[in-house]
Formats: sequence, structure tokens, C-alpha cells
Amino acid sequence: MNNEEHRAVQIIEHVSPGKFEAKKKELQEIYGKKDLVGIPLVVLCIAGAARQGKNPTQPWQINDATSLSGFKFCEGEDRTTLGIWVWNHIFIIQQEDGTKVGVSLMDSQGTFDNNTSYQDCSTIFAMPCLFSSIMCYNVFNDLQEDKLNDLAAFVDHARTVNDNLGGTGKLFQDLVFIIRDFRHKKYLDDEQGGQIYIEKVLGDVQVKELQQLRDGLNSSYERKFGFVFYKPGDKVEYGTTTEVVDINPKFVYRAKEMVETLLPPFELQVKRVGPSIMYCQDMCDYILLCVRCFNDNQEFAPKAVLAVNRVFLTNLEVGRASKSYDSLMKKAFVNCETGYSEEKLDGFHNKFFGQVQDDIVARVHNEVFLAELAEKCDEEIKRIFITYKEKNELLVEQEKKRVQMIEEKRRHEENLARQKAEAVAKLEQEKMEHERK
Repeated sequence: MNNEEHRAVQIIEHVSPGKFEAKKKELQEIYGKKDLVGIPLVVLCIAGAARQGKNPTQPWQINDATSLSGFKFCEGEDRTTLGIWVWNHIFIIQQEDGTKVGVSLMDSQGTFDNNTSYQDCSTIFAMPCLFSSIMCYNVFNDLQEDKLNDLAAFVDHARTVNDNLGGTGKLFQDLVFIIRDFRHKKYLDDEQGGQIYIEKVLGDVQVKELQQLRDGLNSSYERKFGFVFYKPGDKVEYGTTTEVVDINPKFVYRAKEMVETLLPPFELQVKRVGPSIMYCQDMCDYILLCVRCFNDNQEFAPKAVLAVNRVFLTNLEVGRASKSYDSLMKKAFVNCETGYSEEKLDGFHNKFFGQVQDDIVARVHNEVFLAELAEKCDEEIKRIFITYKEKNELLVEQEKKRVQMIEEKRRHEENLARQKAEAVAKLEQEKMEHERK
């Protein structure tokens, strides 16, 4: 794929109140490529108020000769991004240890606006929360109580999202606050100004209700980051240019600094569902399942979040356990031409099943979910074991037939040899009798 083909593609459409549609073909084309199989995935998503320039992470090479051609970046009264869009190219980053990780860039419709019901706004915000490993919350000018309330409106209800999934139990892995057209110069001029500002805003306050809001937000992520941006310049704001050379250099520098901070080759934040790592090929099924679940749970988005994570994680863990068990059993049969005794085959099964169970226990710590997962794994692995048992029976039967054929051939050859010997002896006897006469 050349650069001209790299573009934003809509993957989820808000087709009507309470109804969303995932575009399976586009998802498969983006995440289902053969060269992406087995590559862990980082998903960076931006969500924020409608039509307020949600994308200082546009995929561009930062130099003055570059023209921007990514997600639209503009301001105004109308929404630009409807539904959820992703860049149709997965960026591959080689980490310092040599392993490769894919990076997917995602943009979502404004989280709260006058054209979408609160219910659907909650869903639109919930989806990128589920999809992302790096969730960027984009705001304008500052981070005051109204914006914190907007964010907390979903987070407060989503507190139980990962309770039964093991792992950290956090809604967000990385939560990033991006503040555009920031007003306070002392923070803008400081290299760590964004982080300092966020720490201050989310720090302790005197009012109990406001402190509860902050406590809720602070308990919802594993890590938080803050970045404050200068204005990009009039030409960009009013949509009269797409050239990097026309953007405020301080804005460009801060954007580059943010990308380098969020996507460092030595510490990429790979997407996880509960304790399980997400690979590129998993993303298509995950998104399709999420959208279907949200459509079925229109009244309470957090319920859908919990349900979809539970279902997907179960399927993911069972699938990986089954694949691991199948691989181990397959290796046991690589050089086996005669089959195994029932005792030895059962020994393989118990050993490999035990290894798979140990792997799951090491990742999943919730006892209730672990019990449910163990039951489903047991069912699936027993089904796989039956296929190997049948294969073994076939090999044993074939070996019996082979041994039987060898035995029959041996007996036939012995019989022929005996008959030949008897014939020779008879001729000798006749010859001797003839000579006596």
C-alpha cells in the first residue's frame, strides 16, 4: 500500500437513534491482513466535544513540505466525524527488544452534542474506551468542571466494567488529556506543563462532591498524561490550508512531543481485554461483537460494556487455550505412526490440559470468572481431545492391520518355503528310489 492509499475509513456508523452499524469488510481489510497475524496491537483513540479539532495525532511526517491528509482537523458548529473512523494503515513499530507491535489510529464522533441523544453519546464514548489502549480526551481552552463532568458521566457508570475480568480492573489503560488553544501561558512554556496542569486539576479540592468526581476519575486509569497546545494558527482554524509550514511551529513541536511520549518504542501500551493481550487479527471480531452488544443493550451502555468484555474475553481465552492444547497434541503425534496406548494418550491429555489451565490461572485472577472459563475450556478441549482420540484409534487400527498383514505375509512365505522344501525332499526321495532300482 502506498501513501496515497492511506486514509481515514469509517468503521462504525451511527445509522439511527440507538442503532450502530459496524462495517465488517473495512474492518477485515484493515486488521485482517496476513502480515499482521500474531502482532500485538496498540489502539490510540481521540474523543472529545463535537467539532473542536480532535486530532493533533494526524498521521503526517512533520516537516515544512508536508501537506496534511488525515482525519479532518477543524473547528465550528457542525460535527465533522460521525460514528467512528480509523486510519486504514496499521503502523508497525519495532520495539527495542526486536518484537513488532502494530499501532492503529482511531477518531470518534464528538462525545456530547445537541444532535445526538445522551444515551447514544454515552455509547459513542464507551466504544473507543473499549477499543483503545490509549484513550485521548480532547477539550478546548481548559479542563474545568463541565468537561470533567462530561468525562465522569460515563466513567462513573462504567466503574464495574472490568471487575470480573481479572487484570487491573481499570476502565482505561492510558488516559490522555489533550487541551487545545490552552489559555495559561505558564503551563504552555513548561515542557511538563500539561502534566503539571492535569495533576493540579485532578488533585485534592475542598468541595466533597468535586473531590468524589476526581477520586472516581483517578481510579479509572492505569496511567494518565496531559498535553497543552498552542493555537495552530488562523489558516488551520479557518480551514484555508493543509500545509504543515502554515501551522504554528510550537503546535507542531508539541504534537511531535506528544506522539513520541505516547508511542515510545521501548514502552508501547498494547491493548488488553482484562489480562489478555489483543492481537491485530482479534480486533475485527471484537469490534463487531461490541457493536452488536451495544445495539442489544441500548438502555444502559455500561451493561453492554461489561457484557461485551465478558463474552469476548471468554471467547478469546477459550480460543487461545484450545489452540495451545491443539498445538501440543499435534506435536505429540508428529512422529507417531502406530498410535498410543489409552493410558499414554490420557497422560498426554492431562499434562497438556494442565499446562493450559496453569497459563489461564496466571492471567485471570477473578475466581468466579476463572471457574466459568475453566468450564468452557474443559468443554472445548474435551471436544478437541475426542478428535485426537479418534485419530489415535485410527492409527492403532492401521497398525494392527499392518502387523496382521506382516504376520500373514510371514506365514504365507513360511508356507511357501515349507511346500518348496517338501517338494525338494520328495524329488530327492524319488531320485534315490529310482537309483536303487
